[in-house]
Amino acid sequence: MLIATSDPQRDSRQREPGIPRVQPGEDSSTPRSAATPEPPAAEEKEWEQACRQKWRALALLVKALLEAVESGIVAFEEAFLPYTVVPGTGRTVAEQIGGELTGAIESGGTPRLMITSGPGSD
Repeated sequence: MLIATSDPQRDSRQREPGIPRVQPGEDSSTPRSAATPEPPAAEEKEWEQACRQKWRALALLVKALLEAVESGIVAFEEAFLPYTVVPGTGRTVAEQIGGELTGAIESGGTPRLMITSGPGSD
């Protein structure tokens, strides 16, 4: 029995002992070479646990922000603005202004506005 899925955790639970895991796009008729052995089970389990922890932390952050919005503590736009991607840059608002704001605070100056295009910027 050969199972091909993209979920390594599901693969390891469903495959029979002694049958190699087949990754998506991998030719199942060609045996794995000795140069690409499967990672040790302990390392894979540790990596999966770290991934689950990151997802839990992200879920808690989003839940907390939404609770603050629902409670009227902040507006939705204020809560999620730092995570908005600036068009054309591929960077978030927080990434875009973070360094500049830090420099302005340290020097006692005022950061320049980040608006470079759009209505009224002619």
